[in-house]
Amino acid sequence: GLTEGSTPTSGDAEYLREYLSAMMLLRSNSTPFTVDAEKAESALRVLIRQRPDDARARAGLLWALEMRAYRRPEIAEALRKEILEEAEIVQRLDPSLPESWHFQGAADCRLNRVESCVAMLEKASALASQGSRPWIRLYYAYVMLQLGYLDIGEAVHREVLASDPINPDRSFGLGRTLDTQGRHDEAFAYFN
Repeated sequence: GLTEGSTPTSGDAEYLREYLSAMMLLRSNSTPFTVDAEKAESALRVLIRQRPDDARARAGLLWALEMRAYRRPEIAEALRKEILEEAEIVQRLDPSLPESWHFQGAADCRLNRVESCVAMLEKASALASQGSRPWIRLYYAYVMLQLGYLDIGEAVHREVLASDPINPDRSFGLGRTLDTQGRHDEAFAYFN
């Protein structure tokens, strides 16, 4: 794929358009969730066949596979195995992308490998703070909250909310975190 400073070649604009279209499918609410995830997965696989070294397309594939795994528990194990294989490839191609660390950490969390789970998610969150991937940061916050690290969970929620102050989901997440801590009056302001 295109990297910073690379010289564009014929077809780069079309490739980028196809990539962005596939990623928009993963954020769409226009059709059933699994249909968009399957369409995105197919489109991303086409792009990966064209450019096997494009870490961005492979990182997008991780999301499409996870969305399908979440909605299709009967095939989740096979999909998550592929996610881990792809995550290793993404990490080799571009270790600055947070997705590979995120999905490896999420797998460790499911297996109750707490130390590795936290380390991977912390790395993913740090890398995501440099970009526009608040969902990676929020996943880390929720895991830390579940483990009892309320201060870390609150801090991450506050940072994400500060970057998107009018998003009601971000506000609600911080309110819920404060409410969990027994800070009900303070939390109430974030529920409105």
